[in-house]
Formats: sequence, C-alpha cells, structure tokens
Amino acid sequence: MEKRYTPPPDPGVPADRCVLLPPDPYGSGPARQGKAAPTASEEECHVLRERIRLSEQARQRAEAENRRLAGLLAGSGGVALEAGHYADFLSVLVHEFRNPLTPILTSAQLLKRYGMARPELLESAAGSIERQVRQLSQMIADLSDFSRMEQGRLELNLESLDAVALTHHAAETGRQLLAKRRQSLRVELPPPESWSLQADPVRLGRVLEILLAHASRYTPAEGEVRLGLWREGRGVSWTVRAEAMGLAPPRLEHLFEPFIPLDPPLHGGKHEGMGIALALARCYAGLHGGSLGAEVADTGPGGRFVLALPLSP
Repeated sequence: MEKRYTPPPDPGVPADRCVLLPPDPYGSGPARQGKAAPTASEEECHVLRERIRLSEQARQRAEAENRRLAGLLAGSGGVALEAGHYADFLSVLVHEFRNPLTPILTSAQLLKRYGMARPELLESAAGSIERQVRQLSQMIADLSDFSRMEQGRLELNLESLDAVALTHHAAETGRQLLAKRRQSLRVELPPPESWSLQADPVRLGRVLEILLAHASRYTPAEGEVRLGLWREGRGVSWTVRAEAMGLAPPRLEHLFEPFIPLDPPLHGGKHEGMGIALALARCYAGLHGGSLGAEVADTGPGGRFVLALPLSP
C-alpha cells in the first residue's frame, strides 16, 4: 500500500482549527501567483453592470414612493381621480421622478471612479447632482402644496416685496430655462419705480417660473417669450406671452384644471410635468388676493397668461 506523507500540524494552531483548503482551480495554490489584472474593457463592464443595478434599485424605490404619493392625493377628498386619470397620473409621477435619478446615479458613479483625479469632472458631476436634486425637491414641494391645497390647509408666508425686483429675479431664472431650447426672453418693465406688495416670495416666484415654463413649451425653438409688468389701478399685472398657445378660447379654462390632458406642446410631442403646476399657480394667485387667467391672440396662434395682484395699501 502506498504511503502518503502527512505534515505535522503547526504547533501554533490548535489541531481542532486546522482545515484543508480545496485546490485552487485557477492556479497552483491559494495565493494564485501571476493573476492578470483586469483589462480596461472588463473594468468598464463592471462599472456598467453596477450602474444598471443601482439604477434598477432606484427605479423600484421611486415607483413605490410614487404609488404612495398618488394614493395620498387620490384620497385627499378634493380632486376625484377616475381610474383612467389615476393610472395616467401614476405613470406621469413615475416618469417625472425617474428622470432626475439617471444623471444623479451617473454622476455619482463618475465621482466614485475618478474622485479627485479629474477636477473638471468633479465640478461637472457635482453641478449635475445639485441641479437634479433641486428639481426633485421642487417636485416634492409642489406635491406637498397640492395636497395642502386640496385639504384647505395651504398658507402663505407673507412679507413686503418689490414687484420690479421680483420680476428681475424671475427673468434670470427664466433665461436659464429658455436656453435649453435656444429661446430668448424679452422683459418689458415700467420706468424705475418701487411697487410694494405683500406676498410670499417663494410661491409668487414659483408662479412666474411656471408661467415661463409653459410659455416656453408653446413657443418654437429659437423663438421669443415675453415677460411684462405694468401698473393697473390699485394693483400690478404680469403678462407672459407664448408664440403658439394653440388653444381655442372655450378650452383655456381647462389649462388650470389638474390632471386634465390638453393638446401636446410644440417640443417632444408629449406633456411635461405632473399636471398640477398651473392649478397650483392659480391657487397661489387667489391666496394673494389676485387672479390668473389665459388669453389667446385675436390673430395668429399666440397667447398669454395674465397674473394680477393688489398692491400694498
């Protein structure tokens, strides 16, 4: 019979803790001598698989949160969503919340992979994450205000504001928005004068932002959107003009109803947003003691939004 040599156990290790390691299928022993480093393509595949996995996890979390929010809105007692509208609204929520997640995940992966080795990439990725997080935060704020509006619990934080200064600030934000479609913004202001009003700076600024965003959707690429402010009696009025509103006068009032599908805008052939922005804008205007409406041009496809608010006594 063949005899096999069995080495004595290491005196420094207890006998009952000695284990036999299985043979290494990829080398001559546990240490795997001479293992080749992963190639660039293998590393790229690994990053891509990890990115897909994180994106899928984020998508599932977003869908679960959207179902929860949609359920809260549907049961708020204000706007009764029919089965079809509820499904459409849920689909829109999923789409709108998923959109910012992709660039956030991509930027996070780039930061994780390159770190401080690429300063220019660090600045770009951080800027992208900040923009998308701001967008998500605004969407959540709109949903929260919409829920409060339906329950009659929406309140304003009033302070003294200058209408002209507010218009300048809205114009700066609007130009960044319109630049995506190579559109220009013309601002029409009265002679220098201070017009004071009691208003919520966040909500009133949000109204002008919403109106500029909708005007951009109904204005051709490289077209012009106009923002005007003038004095009217004991109040002030803002107008936001679009070049192609594309709605007949009987349908204009439906612009301010939540979840009501209208004619698609000029860009992309689809609707954008959650379908509650204009309803919120009109609610904000009413809480300020003012009004918000829409008009179409007598000739041509253009139209405008008109926001009127009272001045402080």
